[in-house]
Amino acid sequence: MNMSKNKKPIQEDEKINNSFIKNFVEWFQKKPIIDNKEDRLRFKEREVWYIHFGTNIGFELDGKEEFLRPCLVIKKLSNETLYVIPLTSKKKNGTWYFPSNVGETEGRYIFSQMRSIDSKRLKYYVETVSKKEFSTIKTSFISFFET
Repeated sequence: MNMSKNKKPIQEDEKINNSFIKNFVEWFQKKPIIDNKEDRLRFKEREVWYIHFGTNIGFELDGKEEFLRPCLVIKKLSNETLYVIPLTSKKKNGTWYFPSNVGETEGRYIFSQMRSIDSKRLKYYVETVSKKEFSTIKTSFISFFET
């Protein structure tokens, strides 16, 4: 239920009258397929992967085509779980963005959208960032939390 002071609570039976409606149904159909994958892809810190990011709520970042989004593996917790920082090709500014040059695309790492994922979400490998660049990203990421 929406608890905003300026809005009345949204009732479940109210119609959604948005000009943009996210594709939750297709994503919900794809999730069991991803979850039932038997083989897990091997990954390492510093690697950029396209992952099944899905369709999410509000300002949470969504995947794009086929619900995929490029992400940097910032921390490997186990063979099954990892922390990733998603990327965008949009050149946005703010303390939660950090410049990236993955492949030939200039964009940004989005620190504010970092999340823990299961390795079943990994789709395909893109590249490995240099040790120097990774160190700079990590330093900026840590300072993001200190501001």
